[in-house]
Amino acid sequence: MKEVSWSPNGQWIAYTTAPGGGEHTRVLCARPDGTGRRLLAGADPASSAYLGRWAHDGSSVAVTFAAPATQQYGMITGPP
Repeated sequence: MKEVSWSPNGQWIAYTTAPGGGEHTRVLCARPDGTGRRLLAGADPASSAYLGRWAHDGSSVAVTFAAPATQQYGMITGPP
């Protein structure tokens, strides 16, 4: 785990991992008890995802992703 961020309402934990310790990163979220785990971004091994900030009410989290093979960049916001 590289980075961890609790939602302001305490209902979710978002975190960044680097599978196998490589450069590729992905962002996931889960409830504090470990249930409801979801992959938010970074499923493609050619891309990397970076954890952003939570909305003040904890309803969404910003995630930035980059796909170097295509030089595309974007941002995702939405409910976890």
